[in-house]
Amino acid sequence: MRAESYAKGSLGELYEITGQISEARQLTDRALGIAQSIQAADLAYKWQWQLGRLTVKSKGDVKSAIAAYQASVQTLQSLRKDLIAVNPDVQFSFRDNAEPVYRELVDLLLTTEENTQPNQANLEQAIKQIDALQLAEIQNFLRCDFSLSLPINRIANNQAALIYPIILENRIAIILQVYGQPLAYYETAVSRKTLETVMQNLQSNLRERGKTPKVIVESQKLYKWLIEPLELELNKNPQIETLVFVLDGNLRNIPMTVLYNHKTEKYLLQDKYAIAISPRLELFAPKPLQQKLKVFIGGIGEPQNIDGKSFETIYKLREELDGIAKKVSASKPLLDTNFTKANIQKYLQTGNF
Repeated sequence: MRAESYAKGSLGELYEITGQISEARQLTDRALGIAQSIQAADLAYKWQWQLGRLTVKSKGDVKSAIAAYQASVQTLQSLRKDLIAVNPDVQFSFRDNAEPVYRELVDLLLTTEENTQPNQANLEQAIKQIDALQLAEIQNFLRCDFSLSLPINRIANNQAALIYPIILENRIAIILQVYGQPLAYYETAVSRKTLETVMQNLQSNLRERGKTPKVIVESQKLYKWLIEPLELELNKNPQIETLVFVLDGNLRNIPMTVLYNHKTEKYLLQDKYAIAISPRLELFAPKPLQQKLKVFIGGIGEPQNIDGKSFETIYKLREELDGIAKKVSASKPLLDTNFTKANIQKYLQTGNF
């Protein structure tokens, strides 16, 4: 039955590609029914996702499409938890298999008729889904489950504003949360590819001395896309002193303080706001340590070229590691050529970290 589900679903995907939407939906429905009957979550989430796409392409009910995407996300989350529970070393192919489901769902939630704003429920759901995506990324990278967390998105301070930039395929969606006010929504029409190029250039220029003019060129683009749409609303709330960014994707690699306002000729760091970064909307619930903390330390400070990307010398690597060792009990550092997978595994197997 598993093979039958896979065959019907794959044929449905082929029909989707060729534009035979009605036939594709029929096959996908059958494939999903079979997958659910045998509890094959790894197939079910694919066919739920496929149904969502097909509903959109057939210009059907948007609510039905959203429901299909939400079902796919729920199945994905359950599937990932099961994989981690069975074997933490099983790493789900996240970028290809999971991330698009979340982002397409958020895109749907934030898509409305011309000149209308998404409703509050959809804005809250979009924030929730992006947060779930970020948690899934962390879990996928660390190969562990963080089931307990503490919400931080309920602002109890009218002097802070939360800013959620969300990277979508053809635009940047920005949600602004100010204490005591409804969520505000803005968007900037810029492709993901263009945004990624600007971020990559800015990140590269920030690493090199003497690149200030190039930094300004790229950082003012980000300011225009991320901050300029919010200026009017922020100016209406003079009590706001701190901007808290919950960043998405590669925006997390960009310091928000360097965003450049070409009108005032100031970096965001020089403006009237303090800047804070939150990795996600919820923090992991802290637990007291049951034993003395000991950490494994190491790194590569020599210049590297990995997958076509150049990484420059980290001159103060040893100084940073020594600083860690002064704070907590630490292993002898593995450095440069000794920082290999085999040596790391040996350290972790023989040491108590």
